[in-house]
Amino acid sequence: MDTKFKYPARPIRLWLFSLLAICLCLINLTGCTQHQEGKGVTLIAPIGDPPADTLIWSPVNSDQILITAADVGFGDAQVFILNTKTGQKLLLAETKHGAIMGDGWSADGKRAVLRAFPNTVGFEQGGLWSFRTDGSSWEFLKEGTDRIAWAPDGKTIAAFIEIQNTATKDFQIGLLLTNIELGTDMIINLPIKFGYPSGFSWSPDAQQLVFSSNKSEGQTHLFILDLRTSNIHQITTIGENLQPSWSPNGNWIAYRSQTQDGTNAFFYINLIKPDGTCNTELLKLKYVLSPTWSPDSKQLAYIGIDGIYMIDVDQYTRSISCP
Repeated sequence: MDTKFKYPARPIRLWLFSLLAICLCLINLTGCTQHQEGKGVTLIAPIGDPPADTLIWSPVNSDQILITAADVGFGDAQVFILNTKTGQKLLLAETKHGAIMGDGWSADGKRAVLRAFPNTVGFEQGGLWSFRTDGSSWEFLKEGTDRIAWAPDGKTIAAFIEIQNTATKDFQIGLLLTNIELGTDMIINLPIKFGYPSGFSWSPDAQQLVFSSNKSEGQTHLFILDLRTSNIHQITTIGENLQPSWSPNGNWIAYRSQTQDGTNAFFYINLIKPDGTCNTELLKLKYVLSPTWSPDSKQLAYIGIDGIYMIDVDQYTRSISCP
């Protein structure tokens, strides 16, 4: 080949090897890339310091996600609202000692709930606090540090709690439903075989809850509790399935799934119909936390290994064919 410049053979080989490695990384999602290029996945914010831990999208405003950021074991924690378009954050609360967690929005998106654990600096009382989402008008609701979820009808807060059976002295899981307008509580006891849920979410009609549990032994799966009948049915059967999130239109439940191949862990964002059909893998990633739906059910946000991402789910669901 006639050329003006002569390059040493070794640099050429290194350059070709690097190019090949880049191509392989783009193909293999478990390798060098965090998300699928060209598949409607975009980075909306860095992971942060302290790192983001949970996400909850506003039920009415597609520009707002409630985020808890916590440096586990070091006491630094923040709760803030992230603007998905500008990347700016509105700091609502922070502490250097203790633990705080943002746990949900009111149905109109004007208020949110925060859990403050006992002896948290900046809070005179541990428990549930309600506040306006501009950071004003704080109101103490009740004691308790179990994870909660505010119902779409705006009337009820749900929390899973441990209850001791007075006859057997064993502990079992119960669902505590608090009517925040009347200040009344109701408890639904789960069968004793259920372990403590690792995530739960309301159906849009506020009549059902999807939750994840290991049923005391074995893998963690998703279950749906019908609040009208107290009946429970299982909708997943394979893998470790956590952190379910029911879409606002009621059509899908998104969740985080995990499999283990020797020493390697693989994480997925999956979709499943509420009746347990059409279980579909969206993404295979290095790391996934806290999938959450946009109010129009067209997008999902999640925490990845290096940032907060958003998926154009509508692009995927249009091509999904269910039996």
